[in-house]
Amino acid sequence: MQNKEHLYPVIQFSPAHSNTIAHMLESIEAYERGLGVDRLNIRPKYQRGEAWKQEYKEKLIYSLITNYPIGNFIVRNLDDDNRATSEVVDGQQRLITIKAFVKEGMELSSELSKQIIKEKEEYFLYEEKNQENSLAIKIYKKYKNKPTQNIRLSFKSLPQLLQNQIINYNLSIIDILRSSDEAVAQYFRFIQNQERLRAGEIINAIPNSPAATYLDMVQKRDDFLRVIGWKEERKEFEKIFYSMIGIFDKKLLLGTTDKNIIDYIVDFKSVDKLAENRIANMVAAINYISTLDYENLHFNKRLLKFFLLLAGYEKIDFTVDTERKFITLCEINTKIAQFNSGNTNELNKLFMDYPDNIKEKYRQVFLLGRGSHSNEVMQCRISDLADIIDYELMH
Repeated sequence: MQNKEHLYPVIQFSPAHSNTIAHMLESIEAYERGLGVDRLNIRPKYQRGEAWKQEYKEKLIYSLITNYPIGNFIVRNLDDDNRATSEVVDGQQRLITIKAFVKEGMELSSELSKQIIKEKEEYFLYEEKNQENSLAIKIYKKYKNKPTQNIRLSFKSLPQLLQNQIINYNLSIIDILRSSDEAVAQYFRFIQNQERLRAGEIINAIPNSPAATYLDMVQKRDDFLRVIGWKEERKEFEKIFYSMIGIFDKKLLLGTTDKNIIDYIVDFKSVDKLAENRIANMVAAINYISTLDYENLHFNKRLLKFFLLLAGYEKIDFTVDTERKFITLCEINTKIAQFNSGNTNELNKLFMDYPDNIKEKYRQVFLLGRGSHSNEVMQCRISDLADIIDYELMH
């Protein structure tokens, strides 16, 4: 009999169907215990592990509370003789977050908790009237008595109606019915490249890249991040650092995508002498700053990029009058942010006493943060930024 295996697609998908969050969590727990009919593995070997920041987790939970859609989940069906009867191909981070909130006591930030109480106050009032969940009533009264105090909602402190809404929320599931391990791994890599890859995945993708030797030249990374008041994850700094290497190498543009950064670093071999010098300038500035003891700086991503570019291109010497230059750079960054409002009257007031050429330089530097720009344009704008710093220091 002729083998007809080749007539089937490499991966065969089912039409979308739904399962409740309660059912999915039961399947996950069944896999973890090794018992039950439906056993769902949310950590297959080709997955990347837990990588979401709290910000993304909270946005997901807020979506469940407000009954917003949260996208499809791709689940691969496995043979019954496996420990798992199915595994998650796409949706791991969402399921990990849901499980952490519903089953493991994950708490929401005070800011989001207060927002939920305000938006869903009728649920808390119903709870108070019917005395269904004393914990929800307690936290609601705490908020009403003193709205400024710190309040953190968990699943158990939500009104019972909201708890029921979450566990009965229908997840949209698409099953992979027929596939090989290799085909599923290839599909997983494909869908990951469709979304914006995050900093942790970039670092995981380049452990053996020669570019990592430059990062190793940064002697006290944590001290530097402490000095500049860095609030992002350490790996977000590393992503920006690698992007600077690509910019100095004239292979990446400022504002490029994370995927382009990955591709550049994965294929990285070496840089020319000019780029090498600029990278050395950047590293030297970082190492010098890490020795200082400042407490009032709060660098965001744009400010960090400004600093690294100014140092790399030797536009500003940060080893002289350092604190004053940093404070000035922070003030400039705040003024640049005002352009986001598009309020002409406010901008005119802000720059009332500025000469026209400096106002234009401010505008050009602001535009640097919009989209990607050629290296030539970017270098001109960094020169403009250096001129602004000199002007502000003098005035």
